[in-house]
Formats: sequence, structure tokens, C-alpha cells
Amino acid sequence: MSKLKIGVIFIITQMILPGIQAHAQDVAEPNLALLKSKKDHLNLSLSNIEDSARSRRHLGGGMLIGFGALFGVGGALASSNSSDSTAFGISGGIMAAAGALVLAFPTDFETLPTQYSQLPEQTPEQITTKVTTGESYLSRLGNRAKRQRVLNGGVLITLGVAQFVWYAAANSSSNSFLLYEGAIFTGIGIANFFFETEPETEYRDYQDWSSKSLVSSVQWGVIPLRDGGALALNFKF
Repeated sequence: MSKLKIGVIFIITQMILPGIQAHAQDVAEPNLALLKSKKDHLNLSLSNIEDSARSRRHLGGGMLIGFGALFGVGGALASSNSSDSTAFGISGGIMAAAGALVLAFPTDFETLPTQYSQLPEQTPEQITTKVTTGESYLSRLGNRAKRQRVLNGGVLITLGVAQFVWYAAANSSSNSFLLYEGAIFTGIGIANFFFETEPETEYRDYQDWSSKSLVSSVQWGVIPLRDGGALALNFKF
């Protein structure tokens, strides 16, 4: 190949490459902006899940300890009957211990959002990794919350039906409290099937938002340059 041809090819390449590189940068910037937007949205969703889970843990643990204390007081007041006093004391101790454990050990609904917030995000590669990890965490928590909600609803309905069966077998109006307990358990169990938890709602909202942010169309064309041209790609979000 002659020096003249090599020189012409070099000149054309130098003319085309800047246009291609500039357009590639224009395409990369929206993608990075989308990743940052996803990162921020995930941060908000996971933070909401963490705050909700922490509040429920504190409330649930505190209630268990409170009921345990009440049972302990009931056991002390029932000291005239040693069997009742022992039963109240054991029940109160179990409930108080369970409450302490609930307060002491956060669940994944708190730990995973914390882990996500601590991931580095200084470079585009780190942001991509953080978004992928955050989406995995959000999906895991949303699906787990749904399974737990359905399972809890089924257990409560089963307990409610068991109370009704117990009342019918007892065949005594003095056990009418079984009807009230059965109705409460059954009602709460049925409600569980109709009301989403915070992780489920956040996961569904993120999916809806993310689907609207995907690339909706791709257009291409040729940009004429002096003594050459460049292939242009236009991504529409």
C-alpha cells in the first residue's frame, strides 16, 4: 500500500473517530443517568423497607415484653393457686424472652438495605454493581414478604377454624369466648390475603417505574462528515 493511501486512510479515520466518540459519549451519558436514577430509587425503596421493619420489630418486641410482664403480674396475683401461678409465670417468661430476642436481632428486611447503602458508588462500574445488587435485594425481600403474608394468613385462618370446632365440640355456652377468638383469628387471616406489606409495595412500585425507564426505541442513521461519515445510534427512553 502506498504512502498516499495510508495517509488518506489516516486522515479519514481521524475525521470519523471524533464524531463516533462524541456520539458514543452522548449515548453513554443517558445510560449512566438511568443507572444513577435507579440507584437513587432503590435507595429510597430499601430505606422505606428498613424503616418499616425496624418500627415493627421495636413494636412487636416491646409488646411481647409488656405482655410477658403482665402475665408475670397475673402469676403473682394468682399465688393462691400454685398451678395457675406457675402457668402464668412460665408463659410470661417465654413471652418476655421472645420479645427480647425480637429486639436484639434485626431481620433481613433491615440488614440487606443497610448492606446496599454501604456499597461503593464512585465509578460507573460500581454504580452498575450496586444497582444489580439492590434489585436482587428488593426482589428477594418483596417475594419473601409475600410468602410470609400468605403463610401467616393461612395459619391464622386455621387457628380460627380450630376455635370454632373446639366451641362446637364443647357444646357449652360458657365457652363463647372461643367464638370471638375464632372470629378474630379468621378475620385477620383473611385480611392478610388482601393487604400488601411494605416490601411488596416497594418492589411492585419499583418494577412499574423501572419498566417505564427502559429503552423504548432505537434509531440509527449516518452522519455525513468531511471526507467520510459516522454511524449514529439514537436511544429513546
